[in-house]
Amino acid sequence: MKRLPVTELRIMKFIWSQNMDHIASKDIADYMLKEFLWLKGTTGKVLSRLVDKGFLKAKKQGRNTIYEVLISNNEYIKFETKEFLELVHDKSIFSFISALGEDEDISEKELKDLEAWIKDRK
Repeated sequence: MKRLPVTELRIMKFIWSQNMDHIASKDIADYMLKEFLWLKGTTGKVLSRLVDKGFLKAKKQGRNTIYEVLISNNEYIKFETKEFLELVHDKSIFSFISALGEDEDISEKELKDLEAWIKDRK
């Protein structure tokens, strides 16, 4: 798996948010036009790249193309997080968490959730 550029990630985030295994190209193009002012051609090119990278599978259905999700949001998040942790924090979870907490961006609830997660991992 490879890291997605922002343009491809925008489409995948929309697709993942729909919680469906299949989605029509028209629905994707309509959303990208509304949210980012993308033309259908732009959306089509990005979808084609996502197919080439193995994130989606395309299937023609009449005049429309239906895309099947091959890589889940959870799989991609795990990949991105692991990559970031390795490259930026030298695989140190402590370094990662302390960088997040330096500016007090972590809420009390998030800290409690983290504590519970750590206890469950032991």
